[in-house]
Amino acid sequence: MLQILSPSEMSLEYLIFAMIRCIIVFILGIIIMGAGKANNSDNPYKKATIVNFLWAIVNLFIRLFITNDLILGLIIPYIINFGVGLIIIMKLYELEFIEKLRYLYRVLLVLFIIDIIIGLFGLQFILLE
Repeated sequence: MLQILSPSEMSLEYLIFAMIRCIIVFILGIIIMGAGKANNSDNPYKKATIVNFLWAIVNLFIRLFITNDLILGLIIPYIINFGVGLIIIMKLYELEFIEKLRYLYRVLLVLFIIDIIIGLFGLQFILLE
């Protein structure tokens, strides 16, 4: 069951970990999207920064306020990011619709796997204390 926690109910370690995790995924997302073959523009990292900034906002908000359920707290941001990302990518990238879906799916899948690895690694340190 999802539980919305107030900031006073969260540990400082969890808040710091959630912020660091979002920053790492944000930076890696810019690198992955900027280096992708879908970027034919002069400054591909600008478009990647726009998309990943909005994704980072969604991830941080959900991770800070919906924290009790590990599975839903990890899956919900990526479902929302898929919808938000599709709208933004349709406007920024000059690809056909199916290519945009494939591109978005690949980027989010890689970021999701990286996020799981970071989450498991960081959770190990939080739970040990």
